[in-house]
Amino acid sequence: MNKVRINQEHLNQTIEICCRRIETKKLSKKPFTTFIAEQFEYLSPLFWVVQFAALVMAAYTSAKTNSPDLLTVFGPLTGLIALPELFRDVYFGMSEIEYSCRYSPAKLFAYRLALILMINTLVLVLSAVMIKGRYNLSFITVLSGILLPYNLFMILSFTSVSILKIRHRYTFIVINMVAAAIVDALLRNNHLISITSPLLFVWILLSFAVILILIKTTLTQVKGGHFAWN
Repeated sequence: MNKVRINQEHLNQTIEICCRRIETKKLSKKPFTTFIAEQFEYLSPLFWVVQFAALVMAAYTSAKTNSPDLLTVFGPLTGLIALPELFRDVYFGMSEIEYSCRYSPAKLFAYRLALILMINTLVLVLSAVMIKGRYNLSFITVLSGILLPYNLFMILSFTSVSILKIRHRYTFIVINMVAAAIVDALLRNNHLISITSPLLFVWILLSFAVILILIKTTLTQVKGGHFAWN
């Protein structure tokens, strides 16, 4: 095998030129709107399919059925792949490359999580708008009745990713399906009673508080590199 001969003088000149370019180059600050648009590109087609499926189910419920049991399904369905989507870079072995670039892991995690939760919330609000007339209840009451299963599901989802350190995306989705079934079993039989109960808003506030604690815990773990298990 022929060895490539390297001219050391030329190599040193190249290194020196590169160093000067780096020293003189001014890093431009990326506009926030551009950064957010890039995070939309991060979301997979599967995520959007699930959100669309939740809206289709809400439209079907508003037109075809009076069963209040379906209210326990909208929240978990909407959030089914929220966290698996959030950790796509980990599951596809790209986290170390991505985290070595412009933004810190914690910043990427925080903005992507906020984006996913906002999209989930928008879908849930639209679902509540479509189905509120079917149950002769106010919009706030129906939305609260949808948010409670969603919040309980997200608590189980955050807990599973924090404790189990799930290594595969589709394994995580299956575990989330089990969590959705658990939430549905807990709420299905008495959900209409809980919707009209004054204690519902207390449960909503408590569940939001637990989610915020879990988000903070997960964010701390991301900063500490505990999710770089690929």
